[in-house]
Amino acid sequence: MKTISQIRHRLSTLLAIPAIAILILAGCSKSDNNTNGNNGGNNGGNKGGKQVTIVNFAFSPATLSIAAGDTVVWTNKDGIVHTVTSTGGVFDSKSLANNATFSYIFKNAGTFDYYCTIHPYMTGKVIVQ
Repeated sequence: MKTISQIRHRLSTLLAIPAIAILILAGCSKSDNNTNGNNGGNNGGNKGGKQVTIVNFAFSPATLSIAAGDTVVWTNKDGIVHTVTSTGGVFDSKSLANNATFSYIFKNAGTFDYYCTIHPYMTGKVIVQ
Protein backbone atom coordinates (compact mmCIF):
# COMPACT_ATOMS: atom_id res chain seq x y z
CA MET A 1 0.00 0.00 0.00
CA LYS A 2 1.25 3.50 -0.86
CA THR A 3 1.75 6.08 1.80
CA ILE A 4 0.03 9.46 1.69
CA SER A 5 3.40 11.07 1.00
CA GLN A 6 3.93 8.87 -2.08
CA ILE A 7 0.42 9.66 -3.36
CA ARG A 8 0.95 13.42 -2.90
CA HIS A 9 4.29 13.25 -4.72
CA ARG A 10 2.77 11.35 -7.64
CA LEU A 11 -0.22 13.71 -7.80
CA SER A 12 1.98 16.83 -7.76
CA THR A 13 4.11 15.36 -10.55
CA LEU A 14 1.04 14.60 -12.66
CA LEU A 15 -0.30 18.13 -12.16
CA ALA A 16 3.06 19.78 -12.89
CA ILE A 17 3.42 18.22 -16.36
CA PRO A 18 0.33 19.89 -17.92
CA ALA A 19 1.15 23.19 -16.19
CA ILE A 20 4.66 23.19 -17.69
CA ALA A 21 3.26 22.30 -21.12
CA ILE A 22 0.81 25.22 -20.96
CA LEU A 23 3.60 27.65 -20.03
CA ILE A 24 5.79 26.42 -22.88
CA LEU A 25 2.98 26.69 -25.43
CA ALA A 26 2.00 30.15 -24.22
CA GLY A 27 5.58 31.34 -24.57
CA CYS A 28 5.86 29.98 -28.11
CA SER A 29 2.64 31.47 -29.41
CA LYS A 30 2.53 34.89 -27.80
CA SER A 31 3.60 37.92 -29.80
CA ASP A 32 5.69 40.21 -27.62
CA ASN A 33 4.27 43.71 -27.56
CA ASN A 34 7.29 45.44 -26.07
CA THR A 35 8.34 48.69 -27.66
CA ASN A 36 11.93 49.30 -28.57
CA GLY A 37 13.94 51.81 -30.46
CA ASN A 38 16.09 54.87 -30.33
CA ASN A 39 13.78 56.49 -32.84
CA GLY A 40 10.48 55.03 -31.65
CA GLY A 41 8.97 51.66 -32.39
CA ASN A 42 5.84 49.85 -31.39
CA ASN A 43 3.75 46.79 -32.01
CA GLY A 44 0.46 48.49 -32.61
CA GLY A 45 0.28 48.55 -36.31
CA ASN A 46 0.24 52.16 -37.43
CA LYS A 47 -1.71 51.53 -40.64
CA GLY A 48 -0.77 54.95 -42.03
CA GLY A 49 2.88 54.02 -42.57
CA LYS A 50 4.82 52.50 -45.44
CA GLN A 51 3.99 48.80 -45.62
CA VAL A 52 6.28 45.76 -45.66
CA THR A 53 4.64 42.34 -45.82
CA ILE A 54 6.25 39.20 -44.46
CA VAL A 55 5.10 36.39 -46.74
CA ASN A 56 6.63 33.16 -48.05
CA PHE A 57 9.64 33.61 -45.75
CA ALA A 58 10.55 36.97 -47.30
CA PHE A 59 10.14 40.69 -46.68
CA SER A 60 8.22 42.41 -49.49
CA PRO A 61 9.49 44.78 -50.64
CA ALA A 62 12.97 43.70 -49.61
CA THR A 63 14.27 47.28 -49.96
CA LEU A 64 12.17 50.31 -49.07
CA SER A 65 13.15 53.97 -49.55
CA ILE A 66 11.44 56.49 -47.29
CA ALA A 67 11.79 60.03 -45.96
CA ALA A 68 13.03 60.81 -42.46
CA GLY A 69 10.05 60.85 -40.10
CA ASP A 70 8.15 58.13 -41.99
CA THR A 71 6.76 55.09 -40.23
CA VAL A 72 7.25 51.60 -41.60
CA VAL A 73 4.71 48.92 -40.69
CA TRP A 74 5.64 45.26 -41.08
CA THR A 75 2.79 42.71 -41.19
CA ASN A 76 3.41 38.99 -40.81
CA LYS A 77 1.23 37.14 -43.33
CA ASP A 78 3.04 33.83 -42.92
CA GLY A 79 1.56 31.06 -40.81
CA ILE A 80 4.73 31.00 -38.72
CA VAL A 81 6.40 33.39 -36.26
CA HIS A 82 9.01 35.87 -37.57
CA THR A 83 10.92 38.87 -36.23
CA VAL A 84 12.00 42.21 -37.69
CA THR A 85 15.39 42.94 -36.13
CA SER A 86 17.90 45.56 -37.25
CA THR A 87 21.47 44.39 -37.63
CA GLY A 88 22.63 47.52 -35.77
CA GLY A 89 20.40 47.00 -32.74
CA VAL A 90 18.18 49.99 -33.56
CA PHE A 91 14.85 48.11 -33.51
CA ASP A 92 13.52 44.64 -32.73
CA SER A 93 9.94 43.50 -33.06
CA LYS A 94 10.37 40.37 -30.94
CA SER A 95 8.14 37.48 -32.09
CA LEU A 96 5.39 38.37 -34.56
CA ALA A 97 2.64 35.77 -34.91
CA ASN A 98 0.46 35.46 -38.02
CA ASN A 99 -1.25 38.80 -38.83
CA ALA A 100 0.71 40.63 -36.12
CA THR A 101 2.26 44.00 -36.97
CA PHE A 102 5.30 45.98 -35.90
CA SER A 103 5.88 49.64 -36.70
CA TYR A 104 8.92 51.85 -36.38
CA ILE A 105 9.37 55.59 -36.94
CA PHE A 106 12.62 56.35 -38.77
CA LYS A 107 13.59 59.85 -37.60
CA ASN A 108 17.18 59.82 -38.85
CA ALA A 109 18.63 59.41 -42.35
CA GLY A 110 20.65 56.29 -43.06
CA THR A 111 20.48 52.71 -44.27
CA PHE A 112 18.95 50.21 -41.86
CA ASP A 113 19.51 46.53 -42.64
CA TYR A 114 17.28 44.04 -40.85
CA TYR A 115 16.54 40.33 -40.73
CA CYS A 116 14.44 37.67 -39.04
CA THR A 117 16.33 36.21 -36.07
CA ILE A 118 14.44 32.92 -36.44
CA HIS A 119 15.19 32.65 -40.18
CA PRO A 120 18.42 34.66 -40.71
CA TYR A 121 18.32 34.24 -44.49
CA MET A 122 15.29 36.57 -44.49
CA THR A 123 16.75 40.05 -44.93
CA GLY A 124 15.54 43.52 -45.79
CA LYS A 125 16.66 47.13 -45.93
CA VAL A 126 15.13 50.53 -45.21
CA ILE A 127 16.85 53.53 -46.81
CA VAL A 128 15.94 56.78 -45.07
CA GLN A 129 16.68 60.02 -46.94
